[in-house]
Amino acid sequence: MRTVSLRVDDKQIAGIEKVKQFLPTSDTSFVYRYVLEKGLKEILLEKAISEYVAQRASTGRAAEIAGISWEEMNHELAKRGIMMHYDEKDLREDLSV
Repeated sequence: MRTVSLRVDDKQIAGIEKVKQFLPTSDTSFVYRYVLEKGLKEILLEKAISEYVAQRASTGRAAEIAGISWEEMNHELAKRGIMMHYDEKDLREDLSV
């Protein structure tokens, strides 16, 4: 594990303190890592969905971007009411495999 330093404002520190109240550890370093990990996952998922909606990424590629499985990506798309980009040509290709 590497050590990094960053500047945070008072509002961000207050947010970290709130999160800290709900976690089983009072280790501040753990809390920052936890929040960072949650934020990274959300940002990557948002980017993956954005690429999928713009038809610059397939479901599989979007899943790779987000760091999740194809099934999880399909679930996330469905949860957001995003229709799959799947047409008759795709079906024929899938059936020929």
